[in-house]
Amino acid sequence: MKKKPFNLCERTFQFADELLDWIEKCPRNFMTIELLRQLIRAGTSVGANTEEGEEGQSPKDEASKLGIALKEVCESRYFLRLLKKRVGPQNNPDDLIQEASELRNIFKSRIRKLRGEE
Repeated sequence: MKKKPFNLCERTFQFADELLDWIEKCPRNFMTIELLRQLIRAGTSVGANTEEGEEGQSPKDEASKLGIALKEVCESRYFLRLLKKRVGPQNNPDDLIQEASELRNIFKSRIRKLRGEE
């Protein structure tokens, strides 16, 4: 992963960009193709929902969009872990898995704050 931006929208954009770069290098077979499709949908949705959340009409609206981003980043992490076992050590996604974990924690914290739970 490159240096991580402080801005959450930029960070999720970078996550999606690096995820797509990683996907381009993955071997294709009947199993990985479907997993990669799912990963593309989930991984790019993280940033899209973060962008929408930033423009939320209220803290409740922002928390809702970030809740969707949280689900998508968890799904992305799941597919990355599955693919790690199938693409071999030459294309290791550990940096992306780590970033997905960090984003998950950021979303959880931000959602709690928006809901007044902290």
